[in-house]
Amino acid sequence: MSGIFLKILNMSISASYIILAVLILRLLFKNAPKWITVALWGIVAVRLICPFSIESVFSLIPSPETVSPEIMMEVTPEINTGFPIINQEINPVIGEYFESELSTSINPIKMCVFIFSLIWVVGMAVLLIYILISYVRVNNKILTAVLLRDNIYQSENVISPFVFGIIKPKIYLPFNISEKDIELVVAHEVAHIRRKDHLWKPLGFLLLTLHWFNPLMWIGYIMLCRDIEFACDEKVIKKLGHVAMADYSQALLNSSVNRRMIITCPLAFGEVGVKARVKSVLNYKKPAFWVVLVAVIACVIVSVCFLTDPVKENYGETNTENLTEEQISLMNTYPEFFGLDASDGLDVYVWQMSKNSYFFGLLPHSEEGRDWVSAELLKLRGTRAKEMYSILSTYNVDETDIYIIPWHNPISSYLGEWQILRDGEDGDAKKQAYVEYIHQMLFGGDSVIEENVPDNDGESIRLIYAEPSLSWVTSYVPNVRIDGDQLYDENSEELLGKVLETELTSDIFDQIANKYQDEFKDLVQNIQQDNELFYVVEPVDSYGVGLYYVLIQNDGSRLLVYGHYEDGAKSDFIRWIFAIK
Repeated sequence: MSGIFLKILNMSISASYIILAVLILRLLFKNAPKWITVALWGIVAVRLICPFSIESVFSLIPSPETVSPEIMMEVTPEINTGFPIINQEINPVIGEYFESELSTSINPIKMCVFIFSLIWVVGMAVLLIYILISYVRVNNKILTAVLLRDNIYQSENVISPFVFGIIKPKIYLPFNISEKDIELVVAHEVAHIRRKDHLWKPLGFLLLTLHWFNPLMWIGYIMLCRDIEFACDEKVIKKLGHVAMADYSQALLNSSVNRRMIITCPLAFGEVGVKARVKSVLNYKKPAFWVVLVAVIACVIVSVCFLTDPVKENYGETNTENLTEEQISLMNTYPEFFGLDASDGLDVYVWQMSKNSYFFGLLPHSEEGRDWVSAELLKLRGTRAKEMYSILSTYNVDETDIYIIPWHNPISSYLGEWQILRDGEDGDAKKQAYVEYIHQMLFGGDSVIEENVPDNDGESIRLIYAEPSLSWVTSYVPNVRIDGDQLYDENSEELLGKVLETELTSDIFDQIANKYQDEFKDLVQNIQQDNELFYVVEPVDSYGVGLYYVLIQNDGSRLLVYGHYEDGAKSDFIRWIFAIK
């Protein structure tokens, strides 16, 4: 139900722009035929009824989907009004409010949409009940009506003429109407029937029922009723001629009474705005040809501009159709590299684990750049060149908007060739040559440079945290196993130290949370909350790594925490945290 409500909401917002356009054109084309104004309301109806629309470069709809259905799944919900200035003002407020509620088990934006959808359904039910009650009340009043002729009836309960019915509409007149007024009033009601207004007005009310939450819909429905009456008056005057203007105006005045029930019933027709209609009748002049032509052209322009959606800017979007088996496999392995916001381009970070061992990570382009030990970079998992090329090919992004950024991953002590400057070498030129080399590696097609992949290339670990100032050199990170009370390197079988099971206290990791960026506080809290077993390791090599923690988490994953001895003195901070396969 929430999805249907959001669909109706977006349709209503799109139709609002047409309603505003029609209200403006009504003022500009006062001298145009009234049927043209009614036709403009028909354009509004098409927008409200049709669940889809074609795209056009001429569209003036700012955004066809102001509130995306995906908003119910977004961590930071946003809307797209089509006006960047408005988005910049509204979205931070929406995001801040709902982000503050993320600790609850229920998605707050999803709950809000559900509540609004319930209110929407209740509102529709109220209006539908109103339609039914109105129909029954009017129908009861005309049960005793007497046939005058054809489909014209008279009743003592009818105090003013109106049309009632959809399939076989009938004209109802009061008994006290004068013979002189009968023909003029009947001509007006017959005009309604010939113009099929007995269908259009109920349709308008049903659309109002569907979009009742939109104030512009109520204004549009009221204006539709007025314009329908004006159009019928104009049709009668054109048929009877100018000599009947005075008599017809008098008939309108004689028939005008306060008939709220008849007027508001969507299945009945009565007089609306009699004073304005009399004035319109007395001032009626046949519109000039050029006025009619301009008005018709305006209708066509409005149709083209408001019945179409703007062409989607899909630049930067991931193309998830026609994916190869390799790309599907990569999407399952590296989901974080798919569906990124690439509207401003993509940043491809490249780092080396050894001389010919290159790894690639992907992030949305950042004009400001990123700190080399930022949380975003530390979370990157490396792919190979061919894999990254396959991932990049799923994006609709020009090659010139893919930025290759050399990075020294703190996991590795290896310095890339671009970082080593010899006498007379220019650092910027050497870095640019390196970027061009990597570019050729990624986009060289069949001539992609083959990589020499070592047996132990670091794929068994993933860096979670690196101490910012001291992480540019690291030792080899083992894939560890615990055997009794001993910690071993699972690959070399080297004894690393003795493990002592103990209690994990917040003091151990508070130094990270307090010393560095706020983003690491959540990391520390999650580690503490999800921990099952905690081991302190007494290392064998007192001058190597001096601080070992091994954490077994509730989901079975293992974390290896590094510190070190410095000049023979044990450091009081954690230097690295690795997730180990």
